Amino acid sequence: MGAAGIEWLRSRRRAAGDQALAIVFYTGIAGGVVLISAAGALNANLFSYLFGSILTVTRSDLVVIAVLGIGALMVVAVLMRALVSVSLDEEGARVAGLPVAALNGLISMLAALTIGVSMRIVGILLIAALMVLPVIAAQRVAWSLRSTIGLSICFGLLSVLTGLTVSYYGNLPPGGTIVLTGTGVFLATSSLEALRR
Repeated sequence: MGAAGIEWLRSRRRAAGDQALAIVFYTGIAGGVVLISAAGALNANLFSYLFGSILTVTRSDLVVIAVLGIGALMVVAVLMRALVSVSLDEEGARVAGLPVAALNGLISMLAALTIGVSMRIVGILLIAALMVLPVIAAQRVAWSLRSTIGLSICFGLLSVLTGLTVSYYGNLPPGGTIVLTGTGVFLATSSLEALRR
């Protein structure tokens, strides 16, 4: 519903994409806190939802994460050209006859799906960093759009697995450790880019 609301605000030119995201995101967080407080359960593990906790993830959650993740990757693989066209040049895609509104809605839904799948591990407040850091790290060393996608997936997995391992052995919060690992990957690829120049 949030993804649909963001796309509705953006497509009607009532707010830019980042403004629409901020409106829905922060309103959703504020509404959630108010509803949990009104129910008298403000201490009901809210910290783990905001900042993530691997301990809240069950085996059935892992199955759901795997199925949704594979499904999202399959959608991207099948519609890659159309999604890239709409993302880079919306007017050109419209002239080419692509269903721009449907594809923009699909991009919003894929982003919402990614957030929903990852939220339990890194938390809602850190998920944006995990979505951005692997991509900007990949852009430093990638040679094409496909390599950017592949490297960002690899960097994201590296950040999560390394962050979870460090947080387990260091008794640290997993969400923050994962994001800091992602920042380290970004700094490493930035250094490689600088050396290559």
